[in-house]
Amino acid sequence: MSVLDSVLSRVFRPRERENIVAWCENNIAEIPYSPLRGRFSSKNSPFVADVLEAIADASVRRVILSACVQSGKTLAPELALCYLIANDPGPALWLDVVDDSAKDQSQSRLQPLFENCEPVRALFPLDKNKKRNRAIAFENGMMLWIGGANNKNNLQRRSIRYVFGDETWLWKKDRMKEAEARTSAFGARGKCIFMSQGSFIGDDTARAFEESDAREWTVFCPHCGAAQALRWKNVVWSDDAKDANGNWILSRVRESVAYKCENCGKHWENSAKTRGALNAGGKFTAQNPNPRNGCVGFHWNAIATMDWADLAEEYLNAVRYSRRGDTSSLQVFYQKRMAEPWGVEIDDGDAGLSASLSERAGYRFGDEWSDEAVFDNERKLWITLAEWKAEGIARQPDARLRFMSVDVQMDYFYWIVRAWDKSGNSRLVARGMAVSADDLERARVENLVQPQLLFIDAGFRTQIIKTLCINRGYTALMGDRRTAFPHKVGGKIVQKPFSAPQIFGDGKRTGRMFMFSTLATKDTLAEIRAGKTEMRWELPQDIDVKYFKQINAEYFDAEKRIWICPPGKENHFFDCESMQIAAALIGKIIGKESGD
Repeated sequence: MSVLDSVLSRVFRPRERENIVAWCENNIAEIPYSPLRGRFSSKNSPFVADVLEAIADASVRRVILSACVQSGKTLAPELALCYLIANDPGPALWLDVVDDSAKDQSQSRLQPLFENCEPVRALFPLDKNKKRNRAIAFENGMMLWIGGANNKNNLQRRSIRYVFGDETWLWKKDRMKEAEARTSAFGARGKCIFMSQGSFIGDDTARAFEESDAREWTVFCPHCGAAQALRWKNVVWSDDAKDANGNWILSRVRESVAYKCENCGKHWENSAKTRGALNAGGKFTAQNPNPRNGCVGFHWNAIATMDWADLAEEYLNAVRYSRRGDTSSLQVFYQKRMAEPWGVEIDDGDAGLSASLSERAGYRFGDEWSDEAVFDNERKLWITLAEWKAEGIARQPDARLRFMSVDVQMDYFYWIVRAWDKSGNSRLVARGMAVSADDLERARVENLVQPQLLFIDAGFRTQIIKTLCINRGYTALMGDRRTAFPHKVGGKIVQKPFSAPQIFGDGKRTGRMFMFSTLATKDTLAEIRAGKTEMRWELPQDIDVKYFKQINAEYFDAEKRIWICPPGKENHFFDCESMQIAAALIGKIIGKESGD
């Protein structure tokens, strides 16, 4: 071999890289935002090692992480990014949901992590113009851009070798495909890493995981040695943990909760020691034998990371709220804890009218309902109509617990009135059309509805409706595609399916409007109609076919995660019923706050 050949072979010889897991353990002195202090150790994060190795594997083109919150789901890609910057640089794009959250990711997590990794810190630019929150130019030539996936400008122009996408369940439709297309110029060397909690059945995130080899975190029974994925159905507690009314006593549930082996049936003790031993011997097992080429997926849930008693209590509370008509907590449990896609199973409306016939109760329009709740003169929920009459009280209560919901069209209004009891059961007591605001007001008065309990859609002819609300004391509603809205309660931010009241006025008088999640209210209505809650939703025997057709007009598209009204069908009464759910949630008649 010539001297030149010797030199060239040394220069172009492929570097023998240190295993990515060992490299991270040897080079990441601390994870600044972790509750565990000191050097990174894969023993503290049992799920991370396999994820890191998949990201470093040259044969893997796409990595999909579907995992519970606060369990290392985002940490693994962050550590991998450090390794790639130092060992295999290429243009990279880190995508969060929106630009603001991406900026926070850069400031609070990525840059502090880079500072605690010596090989990356050595490449950190000294020039501040090369180290911005939205773009970092490393000294080895690698560029890292950081932005929001829902800003389409971030998904254009640049050729990217490494795409990291966080919380994809909140991304707009097809943004994952657009992000992946940025790697096309790099061919087989391009790589996408997408991570998310549970999403929605049929959406882009759920489909991406279904296309992977779907590796499930698998543990081994300490009694029989059988391998099994951790499933919520196998978390059990004693049937004796109920009171005389059949309600769960949470303290007893917590004392008795255990995990039941799906093979031998023996119970595993609920303890940190048990979970530690299970995870120490656990491994990922592929569930899909025919994945998309080069696509691997990882799934783990909170059964592996959280106290099972805490999970059981959270679940039972969510079930209780769901039976009151608020499925949001149950959705959160399955998406954030179990990392499973959420969806409501319903009939699609094409089944015709037969499904709705069973909802007819033994009453007719105009019949009194003895369980209907009434208000006293201070407008507080008082007693049932039957109790009020039995008391022999001379004065008539101010109002009954009735909501009137109104769908606004160009030249007329569709409206319905529902009576409610204090437990969240309801009856349709009137429905109709009004050709003018005066006709609408007459219908309100005739049906004993308080002005502020008339909820009217302000999404169409908004200013006219707001003026009507100011003049007559009605409450405006505005449907929104968001699933929840932030509320400040006791110094904390909580999410509800409706907004805080928005006050508007004409300079002298004011009105109020609530935004509400059309998805949440329609999902809840579907749950109630399907008999999945404790509440009764009743229709009179003499209800008309027109109402039936409209209440069944829409169907749920699981892929797009929206309710759809096919062309040629009318859905006005369906919208009115959806607004009834919104009104009952706002009024704390149903939902997790009911009874307050």
